[in-house]
Amino acid sequence: MTRQMFAALDAGVSEKRHHLVLSRALGHAYFRDGGQRAHGLQVVLEDIDFIDFALP
Repeated sequence: MTRQMFAALDAGVSEKRHHLVLSRALGHAYFRDGGQRAHGLQVVLEDIDFIDFALP
């Protein structure tokens, strides 16, 4: 998912689209535990001033 976030950023997608990719990635990794729980949960990010991610 991190690679998809950086690919979207590098591709120059809109901020709205980038928020969608980021919210899906965070939902998958943190709330749905890689698809193991919380099926159907929707994560929405709004009013982000700063967020920092790095590839391991």
